[in-house]
Amino acid sequence: MIEAYELYKSKFCKICEELVTFGLKEAQNREREKTMFQSAVNKAKEADKVRGVAVINEFLSYKKKVLTELGQVSDARVIDAKISELQEELNTVWDTLMGYELQLAEQLEEVNKDFERTMSDLSGTFTETVQNYFTQCRELELMHHDKLTETALLIMEKVVKNELEEELPEDLRLLFVDKDTITNAVNTSHDLHNQRIDNKEDDIVTRVGNSKESYNARISEGRYRGTDIE
Repeated sequence: MIEAYELYKSKFCKICEELVTFGLKEAQNREREKTMFQSAVNKAKEADKVRGVAVINEFLSYKKKVLTELGQVSDARVIDAKISELQEELNTVWDTLMGYELQLAEQLEEVNKDFERTMSDLSGTFTETVQNYFTQCRELELMHHDKLTETALLIMEKVVKNELEEELPEDLRLLFVDKDTITNAVNTSHDLHNQRIDNKEDDIVTRVGNSKESYNARISEGRYRGTDIE
């Protein structure tokens, strides 16, 4: 029985180690995608800022020139004309900046869609693989349960016939009073193991899903402008 348990333990630990290795690798992949996304957002916002500042600086230079000229003329018609030109230039600057803002919003909207698709694909692949690992755990647990049940019943038979070569500890001997008692004990152990496997699977899958949704919500809330996603 001890050899069977050690074999079960060894195989179970191997599955868990593979799962942990896979999970760490996928976590790195998700973080890399987040970093690339944030970098793309920052670059787009910085490029928009540089363009906007250039337009504003050009307008300020023009404004300074016009104000200087206004200080040198007294003709009302010339002054009105210069002011009208300045207002038109201001309107042009406003339209240009709003155009840049619209382009930025459209660009970031596309970047966001690509990012969400990528994260959904990563999350889906992760969930599917994790579920496969836990399926292996359940299959291994079932095989161990069947083997344990078979062994327990054989021991039970020997106890009844007083043919057991080794003396059982008192707490174990109490389980071998009849077939129902030992079977119930083995089944209870099996159910508890399956419950822990199921709970851990649900915990991992839920946390990854919640993390993805939380990050996407933060992106939407920030609306790509004025709020950095860190």
